[in-house]
Amino acid sequence: VIAGADTFSCDGAPVQVSVMAMHVSGVYWETRGNGIFDDRTSLNPVYTPGSADLSAGGVWLVVKGFGSATCMGTLDTDSLYVEIKPLPTAIISGVDTICRGEQAQFTLQLTGTAPWTVVVSNGLNSWTFNNIQTAVYQAAVSPMVTTSYFITSVQDAFCNGTQMQGLATVYVNPN
Repeated sequence: VIAGADTFSCDGAPVQVSVMAMHVSGVYWETRGNGIFDDRTSLNPVYTPGSADLSAGGVWLVVKGFGSATCMGTLDTDSLYVEIKPLPTAIISGVDTICRGEQAQFTLQLTGTAPWTVVVSNGLNSWTFNNIQTAVYQAAVSPMVTTSYFITSVQDAFCNGTQMQGLATVYVNPN
C-alpha cells in the first residue's frame, strides 16, 4: 500500500485522504490521534481531526493492507501526516486625510502563511490585494470622496479565514 501525500486541514475541518493498494484484499486506516474516519476500510476515507489532533497541530494516519483469505496478515503499511493549519485573520486600520487626487494608505495586519489575498470593500466596490508577502501590509487607495474600508475576505497559502475586523477611513478634502 502507498498512502497519499501528506496533507493539511484548515482549523480541523474534515480532510479526504487516499491510499493506492495493489495485491491486497483490503485496507484498514488507523489514527495516532483521536479523530474519526467515515469509513476505515475505504481507499479514500474522510478523516475528521479530534481535539488531541488540534492540540498537537497535526496527526499521523496509518493505513494497513491485508492479504487474501489464505493470507490474512498485514502485508504492508504506510502513513501520512495531516497538519492542522490555523485559519488566517486580518485586521484593517488607519485614518488618513488627503486632498482629492492624492493617495492614502491603510494597514492590513495578517496572520497565517504567506502569500495572502485580501479583498477590501467600501460597501459599493471591492479591491483585491493579491500575493501579499508580509504580515503587515500598507495598501494604497485614491478615493474621490471620504470613504471607509472594511475587509470582506482573507485567504492565506492554505486556508480561507473567517476572522476579519477593523475599519480604515480616508477623509478627502476638496481641491
